[in-house]
Amino acid sequence: MAAAVSSVVKDNKGLRETACLYNIPIETLRRRVNGSVALDCKPGPTTVLTNEEDQLAEYLIKMSEMGFRLTRDGVMGMAFKIVTELFVQIKIQSVTSLPMQIYNCDETGVTIVFKQGIVVAEMRSRSVYAVFAAEKECTHTILSFVSASGISLPLMMTYPCKRPVPPLQREGAVPNTLFVTSDSGWITSELFVEWSKFFLQNIPPI
Repeated sequence: MAAAVSSVVKDNKGLRETACLYNIPIETLRRRVNGSVALDCKPGPTTVLTNEEDQLAEYLIKMSEMGFRLTRDGVMGMAFKIVTELFVQIKIQSVTSLPMQIYNCDETGVTIVFKQGIVVAEMRSRSVYAVFAAEKECTHTILSFVSASGISLPLMMTYPCKRPVPPLQREGAVPNTLFVTSDSGWITSELFVEWSKFFLQNIPPI
């Protein structure tokens, strides 16, 4: 390719004549002469594993010189193993190097009204009184999330009701807590979408 470009640029040879002489497509030669494509540019997409490919080629040549020639399937197996190990290493490094992007989400159900059970009283007592809440047993769900670097984000609390949580029940909560409601007090698929938006709004910039 270098000789063909030199013939056109320095020796003023024609593109078509030079392309036929060196058996090069005329458009390929034209792009090299015009400078739109680098002279040492290789055909096809840019390779990522250039160093690994060179090491593999060097290894195969040495093995061939020693009389241990590998088959095509063997070479493909070695290349696959190299790529697999490389991508596993890249994946581990990319995850562990950014702990502020790793979040653990935990859902906890809290029951504040319990069922009435057997109580302890003096034997032969005719009347035994116990104070219990009049409401039915209900569960509140607390969703918390903390990053691997120790960053804690605001909570999301789910109440078992249909109306918005009144201000009195919000007192004493963690600042910026998101209060939502559902029929059961557990998180639903719709609430999970709402939580996702809430999560993205509160994560700190990297």
